[in-house]
Amino acid sequence: MLNHAKLVSTELRERNKGLVPIHFKRPGDTASIPEIEEVISTFESRMQDVFNVINERDAEIKYLKSGNSTGGVQSAGIQDYRQRLEEKNKELNTLKIQLTEAQKGQSKNKGNEFEKQQIQELRERKNSLEKNFDLARKQIEDRSKEIEKLKRCLDQFDEESSKTKKELKAKIKDNEDLRTRLSQVAGAKLVAGNTSIADLGDKFRPTRIAELYSELYDNDWTEAVDNFSKQEWPEEVIVQHLFITLQGCYIACSQLANQQLQDLVQKLSLDTSSQDGITKFRESHTTEIRQLVDARKGTARDVANSISKNLYKNQKFDEVLRSYKWMKDDIVRQITKLTFFEKCVTVCWLMVVQDPEMYIADNLRPGMKFNKEHYREYTKSGPKVDYSVWPALYLHKNGPLMIKGVAQACD
Repeated sequence: MLNHAKLVSTELRERNKGLVPIHFKRPGDTASIPEIEEVISTFESRMQDVFNVINERDAEIKYLKSGNSTGGVQSAGIQDYRQRLEEKNKELNTLKIQLTEAQKGQSKNKGNEFEKQQIQELRERKNSLEKNFDLARKQIEDRSKEIEKLKRCLDQFDEESSKTKKELKAKIKDNEDLRTRLSQVAGAKLVAGNTSIADLGDKFRPTRIAELYSELYDNDWTEAVDNFSKQEWPEEVIVQHLFITLQGCYIACSQLANQQLQDLVQKLSLDTSSQDGITKFRESHTTEIRQLVDARKGTARDVANSISKNLYKNQKFDEVLRSYKWMKDDIVRQITKLTFFEKCVTVCWLMVVQDPEMYIADNLRPGMKFNKEHYREYTKSGPKVDYSVWPALYLHKNGPLMIKGVAQACD
């Protein structure tokens, strides 16, 4: 029995020689993660071999238990082997834990390194953006300075342009004034005393005055005759007094107009020494005198309204009427209160402010040959003139006929 046990023990020792060794060198604390992973991988490989051997031994133990008593001794050896294996397995678990912690640390370190790399990239990007920003800001400042410079140049240009425009406008105005004055001088010399040239801009030019003169006879003169026919005066007497009233208005207005122009020229020249000096001044300032004449024409209507209020008191008017011995003050006084008298003054003033002044005839005398080319017959026909009813109107003295006069004819 004892010999059999020894035999079994010897057999186990021989078999144990074939067991896979599980010893390994423990990595140091400073070992790197790849080194630890290599040790663990080697250890796991050997552990697998150990498990394979254990499985084989378990099979043998079952066999020995079933055949002889030597199985107890083999089981004791295997138990010891299992204990040693568990210790190594614990060491393996410890190494796995260390590996996991090392991997976490490495992962954390890797994360920190990645974060550091990102931070470094962000810093570099930030520095690049700051450089670009500074460059852009400098460019903007340069452009702003350039814009300000251009603005100043533009303002200066605008100022110079405005100044040039004003100067050009002044020059143009001066040029236009010179042209206007030249035209006025030429026109004044051409028109002065030239009745063949009509000023179409004059609303009281000779043709219009001739129309007013004709209307005065057709309307107001006829109305005046009708008013006086209700009284005891014969029609012939009324007609003759209306005629001399018109003559008195024309002659008085002519005298006032000549005196007015002479006074204006004298005031303008400030020369009161002689009539010759005023005449020379008028001849040397044709344009200016023409302007005075035009100014009188422009104010003629208003001046006429003022004159008509007191013309019956005018000395010249009174002289003209009293030159006719048969004149009756009572009839003249009534005529000066009529619209006819007021319109006579207006039309006569418009006539005398023309250049030259228009002319109404006063050369008819009783017994003269009746000139049908210049006069119309009143109520009777005949070869001779009995008396004047309405004077003929001419463009100027000895000028062309504008409106035929009316006269009573007789045999």
